Amino acid sequence: MKWVRKHTQAAELSIYGDSKPVIQQLNKVYKVKSGEMLPLFNELTAQLEGISWRAVWVPREKNSEADKLVNDFYKDYCIQHYGKVIPTMRETGAIY
Repeated sequence: MKWVRKHTQAAELSIYGDSKPVIQQLNKVYKVKSGEMLPLFNELTAQLEGISWRAVWVPREKNSEADKLVNDFYKDYCIQHYGKVIPTMRETGAIY
């Protein structure tokens, strides 16, 4: 979202995700209870202020191309910023 704010003048935004709980949290169907996730959620929702947006759940089996792109980006980002790939929350078992 920081990148979107910095590089575009987006007035409308669609957020697609394959984590149903995360999408439900964004849509305020579920509350964010994790103390580790709440600051990130608050930062994201603050960044979304002033933009018309929607969050849409896409089942993982229908999201393979986007999943590959984000995983490739994540690996490159980690190597660039940390010198190694940090395990994802899915890999550590924090989410499934």
